[in-house]
Amino acid sequence: MSIEATIWLVDDDPIYRFAFVRIAQKLGLNMDFQTFSDGSEAWKAMKDLTEQQLTMPTLILLDINMPLMNGWEFLSAFAAIDQPMETKSKVVMVSSSTDQRDTNKAQEFPEVIGYLSKPINEDTMLSLLTPYSRT
Repeated sequence: MSIEATIWLVDDDPIYRFAFVRIAQKLGLNMDFQTFSDGSEAWKAMKDLTEQQLTMPTLILLDINMPLMNGWEFLSAFAAIDQPMETKSKVVMVSSSTDQRDTNKAQEFPEVIGYLSKPINEDTMLSLLTPYSRT
């Protein structure tokens, strides 16, 4: 059975966003990627989906340090959305920060299922995304 998945990549680095999607496609990970340059852009899209009662993304890969609305601000707003946990998007924090305080803070949010340090190698990408890939 194939799994339909929409993956959001929220990161202010355009080269990272481009490379991540290209590598995932090269690895044969067949999914719908949507990219956002900061948390406010992703939050606007999230609010639109909520208002229109449309399907939320399956997985959100969220950077911490971004302009306008950082990852923590986005995550706090996202956590406040009234939606059952079993249907709520899962979040993986993806950051260049290796600060243990960031890792601990990520664990305070039930939506967060992981914390990865950049750069993500192909093996990590495969293990992270394969369960969501449709064949």
